[in-house]
Amino acid sequence: KALQNEGYTVLSFDFRGFGDSKTVDPVVFWKQHNLLHVRKKGGKLADKIDHKDFKESYVQYFVNDIAAAKAFLDAENDNKNLDSSNVIVIGAGYGATLGAMWIANECRRRKDLAILGGVPMFGDLEGEDIAGAVWLSLQPTIPGKNVPLSMWIRETGKTHKIPMAFIHGKNDDKSATVASNMSSLIKGKAGKKEFEFTGAKEIDGTKLANNKLLQKGLGT
Repeated sequence: KALQNEGYTVLSFDFRGFGDSKTVDPVVFWKQHNLLHVRKKGGKLADKIDHKDFKESYVQYFVNDIAAAKAFLDAENDNKNLDSSNVIVIGAGYGATLGAMWIANECRRRKDLAILGGVPMFGDLEGEDIAGAVWLSLQPTIPGKNVPLSMWIRETGKTHKIPMAFIHGKNDDKSATVASNMSSLIKGKAGKKEFEFTGAKEIDGTKLANNKLLQKGLGT
């Protein structure tokens, strides 16, 4: 609400199986990896899902929910309700890790412009729509899978120069180490002016982590 009051368009969503994202179309949902990695109750293809029924191997597919959120923003952009070419991604915990995965993919995809004579024509990188990222308690892994986080951060933050803020609680040593390492990976030891909006930030006086770092009244 604070960001909206400042004139920003804000989209917050629940990953599948969390919060209000538990209703699915059984005909559409129970296919491919969903059928393999989600435990079914009583052998039925239910119309309700819960993250407690997901195997650890399923977490990596949450990245598709981020892609769906961006597709929704693009549709709203086409309806002239917002600007989806100037997006800041905010993620917490392994949700931040999934966000880093998604941005890395966007920096490898090109916009589909048209098909001329059966040949697809491509435009700018999709990653150019990303204006920056804020990572809260960024994790080096996701449940059930080791990931090349350093490669993603180097490619997006250093090569493509997407500004990134790595936020962590004062007493969260693990997240502090990740934040420092990822910031240094982008900026180098001396730091560079071209990366002035990238860096690690400690929230003082708290043992909190992940999205709890967004509570009102904490250090800025």
